[in-house]
Amino acid sequence: MKQQVIAPEPDQRPLDFVIIRRLFGYTKPYARLRNALFALVVLRAIQVTLVTWATAAVISGPIARHDLQGTVLGVLGFLALAGFTSFCFVYRQRFA
Repeated sequence: MKQQVIAPEPDQRPLDFVIIRRLFGYTKPYARLRNALFALVVLRAIQVTLVTWATAAVISGPIARHDLQGTVLGVLGFLALAGFTSFCFVYRQRFA
């Protein structure tokens, strides 16, 4: 009786666009929701970068210059951006 030698599987397969096409085919009835989710994921990626930039801009700008009005405006702008980011995060979770 011969033993069958099985080659080890690679740890990771290369990205296969056939799988992605099948995934889009399965989600076709929910295309509107899927596309909204993709848009929110991209928007969230942009927002995370903007929140970091806004924090650094407020600290190195009006706070470093001891400009009270600029600091208040910067903090209000940061809070508006953070609130919009949280809103998008909630709906991204709901859509997923």
